[in-house]
Order: sequence, then C-alpha cells, then structure tokens
Amino acid sequence: MAKEKKKVELEDLALMVKHGFDAVDERFKKVDDQFEKIDQRFNEIHQRMDLEFGAIRSDIRDIKGTLGPLVRSMASLENDFSSLRIRVAYLEQKVGVEK
Repeated sequence: MAKEKKKVELEDLALMVKHGFDAVDERFKKVDDQFEKIDQRFNEIHQRMDLEFGAIRSDIRDIKGTLGPLVRSMASLENDFSSLRIRVAYLEQKVGVEK
C-alpha cells in the first residue's frame, strides 16, 4: 500500500511539473507573438521611412537643380544692376541732375 501511495504522489508531481512547463510554454508563445507583432510594426515603419526619405532626397535634388541656375541668374542680374546704376549716376552727373 505504501508503494501505491508513493506512485500516485510521483504521478501527481509529474503532472504538476508538466502543467508548470505547459504554462511557461504558453507564456513564451504569447511573448513570441508580441515580438512578432512588434517586429512587423518596425518593418512597416522602416518601409514608410524609406519611402519618405526617398521623397525628401528627390525633393532636395529638385531644389538643387532649380537653385543652381537661379543663383547664376541672380549673380548676372546683380552685375547688370550694378552696371546700370553706375551708368545712370554718370548720366545724372553729366546732365546735372541731383540725387
């Protein structure tokens, strides 16, 4: 009889251990699921950022392409304006017009 009682106790202990491992396994599965969701969200964010940064790079390239000629044009206009100002000042002096 003592042997039979001991056997039941060992079986009960084995079941308790099994239930404990099952519970831990279930918790790990939940944690794994959460990490998968987080990983998926990070991938989505990464893809969005790639698209946005690509658009920003494209915009900067367009701006640089537009600014280059504008800067050269502005420098040319400043030279023309400076030349015209000198010429007008000379003509005003010749005619005797006061500023």
